[in-house]
Amino acid sequence: MDENDEKIIAILKENAREPFVKIAGKLKLSEGAIRNRVGKLVREGVIRRFTVETGEQRIKALIAARIRVNSLAQEAARKIRTLEGVERVYEVSGDEDLIAVVEVAKTEDLNATVDRIRRMDSTLSTRTLLVMKEH
Repeated sequence: MDENDEKIIAILKENAREPFVKIAGKLKLSEGAIRNRVGKLVREGVIRRFTVETGEQRIKALIAARIRVNSLAQEAARKIRTLEGVERVYEVSGDEDLIAVVEVAKTEDLNATVDRIRRMDSTLSTRTLLVMKEH
């Protein structure tokens, strides 16, 4: 990944629907070059999805999980990533092993996601942090 790829990602994070022609103009590259670069970033898993933010009130939370010593963090992260509302899962250092970023419509949905993580064989404990404000 080079500087142009990083610039493309920054532009798409700001507006996932930015036309390739406009990105090309901003970066002084051809539209075809942008299309090829974005395609490559998608194939390589650097860009995993294009999203839409809505104006509706949603609940965003971080769910920190400790996993059992004999469990593989990668496997636990993969399972958590498949749960509804989970946007990302990070392996972290410290008291917890994994942090899941979750966005859901209702507290009931958040509770259901936390319960699913707690019921996984690999999970020792969880801690949930509600996002109060995003800057």
